[in-house]
Amino acid sequence: MRHSAVHEVLSEPGRPFTGPLAGEVEARYGGVDLSHLRVHTGAVAQRSAAGIGARAYTSGDHMVLGAGSTTEDVLHEVWHTFQQSHGPVSGKDHGDGLKVSEPDSPEEKEAAAVAHELISSPVPAERSSGAPAVQRSTAAGRPSPAGRSVQRAPAADSGGSQHSGGSQHSTEPVFSFAPSLPANPFLYTDGDTQFWVGPNPPEGFFDVDQHCAYMATYWLLHGTPAGLRYDGFDDATRRDASDTVRRWAASGGLEAQEQYARTRLGGADVDGTRLAGQATSGKLPPGTLIWFGTSRHAEAAVVTSAGQFLMYDPNTGRTTTRDADGFAAYIASRNAFVVRYAPEAEHDASCKCCVIM
Repeated sequence: MRHSAVHEVLSEPGRPFTGPLAGEVEARYGGVDLSHLRVHTGAVAQRSAAGIGARAYTSGDHMVLGAGSTTEDVLHEVWHTFQQSHGPVSGKDHGDGLKVSEPDSPEEKEAAAVAHELISSPVPAERSSGAPAVQRSTAAGRPSPAGRSVQRAPAADSGGSQHSGGSQHSTEPVFSFAPSLPANPFLYTDGDTQFWVGPNPPEGFFDVDQHCAYMATYWLLHGTPAGLRYDGFDDATRRDASDTVRRWAASGGLEAQEQYARTRLGGADVDGTRLAGQATSGKLPPGTLIWFGTSRHAEAAVVTSAGQFLMYDPNTGRTTTRDADGFAAYIASRNAFVVRYAPEAEHDASCKCCVIM
């Protein structure tokens, strides 16, 4: 029974909402402290979410994340916690002790709009001042949905080629961009705080990596746009991309890239042989998102229909279409795969907010 599964999950304390994902979500909400939230992610939590037809749900300060939940889903659920902190929310009583929000309720529409807005923007740079970035409720100590004021780190001045996170004396990285940029440029550094994006770096700079892993993830998260190139990013997204590549190089290379793809996509690591078999046997439903690569290059694909794959190469910014056999042959030499499987049939809603009565 869904009643017992949901209550079983919510009777447990869960774990504090901390770690890399929490850090990103807090940054996207302008630096608000979310450590008071509790999160549930185990097998029982996943079954309970599936039982009410949701990828994730919220009750009070508890967020329950089902299988395949994404960063956008978490942003959505966090907004639900703000809504519930200000009083009862609308919902339908199903007679089993649960009050469940409807997909077209005002709270669901508001949470969806907020989450989409936040995930569509780069992660804000760390704020150097102590000023609060989010309007807080004096009663609850958290953002007020009645007067939402999510502030972002301002975009760097686009009139010049240098963009830093602070003053000239700051230890924050400073990014400079070549006048002409390829689709997937290299990032170079002087070994300290100076970084160069594009060809012909200054003397003494050495290469860090390219931006393909970031771009492959971005392509999957933003509707698989045609012609996606680094030089097509706005200034804030360029800086976010290059700063992400910088952090990957300092914290694990390919492993850090895979973790980023898993977190952003809400996917899982998959063995390449298994993935190829799923492709050729027709077991990958349309809408499945695939991030794949090696220590040198990352690409992406989406299943568009049975046995058909739209594939994106950040080196060129172009997409190609392959059938299942062509896809399986293409990925044979890759060794890193993150997959977010699409459901065979869509749920009646991507998110529901559950309140125990």
